Amino acid sequence: MKMKSKRWLLAIAMLILTTLACEPKEEPRLIEVWAEEDWINTGYVVPNGRLLQIDYQSGTWSPWPGSSYDGLGAGGDPKVCNILPGASHAALIGRVGRHGAPFLVGNSFEQKIAEGGTLYLRINDSCQQDDSGSLIVLVRIR
Repeated sequence: MKMKSKRWLLAIAMLILTTLACEPKEEPRLIEVWAEEDWINTGYVVPNGRLLQIDYQSGTWSPWPGSSYDGLGAGGDPKVCNILPGASHAALIGRVGRHGAPFLVGNSFEQKIAEGGTLYLRINDSCQQDDSGSLIVLVRIR
């Protein structure tokens, strides 16, 4: 009888561990986003329907020499170099999935993600030859 109860407990423990291992658990982490880099793969995979939070922590970047901005960017839309039209030039932008639609992050972003995928971040500037600096952001998935 003792052997059967041990096997039963072991089977339950294995089921619990398997269930916990399959549940995506992403710890909040700091990500550095460089102005001169293209879309930066954060290493985060956002599951379908989960809440994505991105918060500016520190740093500044510039889309041209002699300026310095946080995640909100320079203001205005030059319509020439923006990746996300209508969003502030040099703002922090993101996308979920390799070919996902860009969205404005700014200094704070919180939204449920309908279609999951890898999180990418970058500066809202396609003319990066004179960009410099970096931002540190905190990324959480809930």
